[in-house]
Amino acid sequence: MTASQFQQIKSFLIRLSRQLNFGASAYRLGLAQYGQDIRVEFLLNQHQTKQETQAAVNCKAAKLADIVFIIDESGSIGVQNFQLVRSFLYSIMNGLEISPSKVRVGIVMYNEKPTAQVYLNSFRTKDELLNFIKILPYRGGGTNTGAALNFTRENIFVTEKGSRKDKGVEQVAVVITDGDSQDAVSEEATELRRAGVTVYSVGVENANYEELMMMASYPPQKHVFIVDSFTKLKSLEQSLQKTLCYNIIRQAVSVGTRSSSIKEGLSSTDWNKANLCVSFAGCIQTEEADIFFLIDQSGSIYPADFVDMKKFLLEFIETFRIGPQYVRLGVAKYADSPTLEFDLTTYTDKKTLEEAVQRIQQVGGGTETGKALTFMSQLFKTAMKTRGHKVPDYLVVITDGKSSDEVKAPAEALRAQGVTVYAIGVKSADVQELEEISNDPKRTFFVNDFDALNPIKDDIITDICTTEVCKDVPGDLMFLVDSSGSIYPEDYEKMKDFMKSVISTSFVGQDNVRIGVMQFSSTQEVEFNLNTYFTKNGILEAVDAMRQKGGGTLTGRAISEVSQYFSPAQGGRPELQQRLVVITDGEAQDEVKAPAEALRAKGVLVYAIGVMEANTTQLLEISGSPNRIYAERDFDALKDLERQLSLELCDPERGFLCGQLRRPGNSLHEHH
Repeated sequence: MTASQFQQIKSFLIRLSRQLNFGASAYRLGLAQYGQDIRVEFLLNQHQTKQETQAAVNCKAAKLADIVFIIDESGSIGVQNFQLVRSFLYSIMNGLEISPSKVRVGIVMYNEKPTAQVYLNSFRTKDELLNFIKILPYRGGGTNTGAALNFTRENIFVTEKGSRKDKGVEQVAVVITDGDSQDAVSEEATELRRAGVTVYSVGVENANYEELMMMASYPPQKHVFIVDSFTKLKSLEQSLQKTLCYNIIRQAVSVGTRSSSIKEGLSSTDWNKANLCVSFAGCIQTEEADIFFLIDQSGSIYPADFVDMKKFLLEFIETFRIGPQYVRLGVAKYADSPTLEFDLTTYTDKKTLEEAVQRIQQVGGGTETGKALTFMSQLFKTAMKTRGHKVPDYLVVITDGKSSDEVKAPAEALRAQGVTVYAIGVKSADVQELEEISNDPKRTFFVNDFDALNPIKDDIITDICTTEVCKDVPGDLMFLVDSSGSIYPEDYEKMKDFMKSVISTSFVGQDNVRIGVMQFSSTQEVEFNLNTYFTKNGILEAVDAMRQKGGGTLTGRAISEVSQYFSPAQGGRPELQQRLVVITDGEAQDEVKAPAEALRAKGVLVYAIGVMEANTTQLLEISGSPNRIYAERDFDALKDLERQLSLELCDPERGFLCGQLRRPGNSLHEHH
């Protein structure tokens, strides 16, 4: 049997699981595969609901992670509600590929004290773990969530208890709680995240929203889940499981790259550089820019937080092509008054810059951000003189508190000089003040702790790099968008806004980037071809005029149909880079793997974006690479993707740019 034929059988099973009424007293589904040997996937009594049955089929691609569930068992939950927690855990774990070589699971229960119920190496089989979940003990008591976070970091995510963090396997914690913690959680959660653990927080009933946000990884909208009663935990199963599976799949790319890099003799330092390079090699093409960092060194910042800030700077240095004729970096500090740590001309290569950042010392004091912004104005004027001509200027401001002086006027003066300002607020920073500094919501960031600076770095670098990278990259871009009846009208408009935002960053023109759009549901409809419009305004107006079709979700047929629109007869230029962006909110009702493979065989790069109920495994089949799939909880989350996708589309061959990390016979690029 071919892979395509196997996928057709799998698609049939998924459709069957959707159409029948599954339950203990209704239809039951069991599954076994056979070749020379027989392997039972799941028994008739293993999945009691339709959601569980679909999850078992849908999460097969998520194969490598260490996941620890940290579960509140305090007295406020009660015996009856804890049974719902057991059912929730059972359902989530049932959909994962659990085994010693794939997904490992641990369980920590806590009241006043945490207890390890399951280590990451406790069970050899999934059935053993699921059977234990059914009898998971409940003791009642208090709620010391902070102690549980520390215990998990020190005793569960360790190699001797089955953690594979030293092999680069993703480390994940899922905290489930129903109320206020009776001890502190902020620093404890920060230390867990600093240890490399991605943290999800699930709040039920009277859970403290602020604490959930403190615990979760950044961005919180992707890592915090809230329901107002234990009976509604069931409604969270699919969204949490989908999120876990998607992140496991995405992380597998890094693990695979890291493993092969280690085999080829790269040190851990070179691996970090390679990972940055693969992510943002487009920034090497950012020929000229002057970037200053203005960092708060006031006394309210803990020493460990100041170290996180320096790490943030170091990763910026790794990303750009540093040199007098390329990107220059400088750092200023401030508390009660600003001081220049080093100017743009002080260090002219990465090595000396990194050493200088490592030497930065925190002095302490108050927080006068306005005075510091005024101080930066002259530095940027001097920068133009030392460069000899005007280049893009950027200022990245990091602060942890409200300024004791006025920031709006000095920030406006800087922007009037042509400086693009990013404002990053941490902990007690004032969000309104941050917006006054940047004057752009997309360049304003707020995080609960300094360890979250790392993911923000990606957003800022993407924003800096996209315009430069996109300038000289002509190509063809088609959008294939789901127009089925399951999408609410307001969500359909958000999808159009997402497309318009990506289009706005493209250099549209007959000899530059050509753009086309096709909608699909049960049928397909081309809105405009690659050669219909050659102006950005024309394309944006055409997207505005799109109307939703309604109907089913025949994604495979749509991919087959859109293939012809990349041909010269339809305005396509096969000799250039050709890309397809598929956006869907549901599971395809037909087979997608073979049509997508056929399209990619023609040289078209395919990006798959799934929202709401989209099937993560199908997204992987559509794109052919975990690097090009995106799964979002709702259509609002598409906004978070705009800059990231824009850079990806401009620079899809980004791995080939990492020349400084190559040795003869060794290339660190993505295989398409």
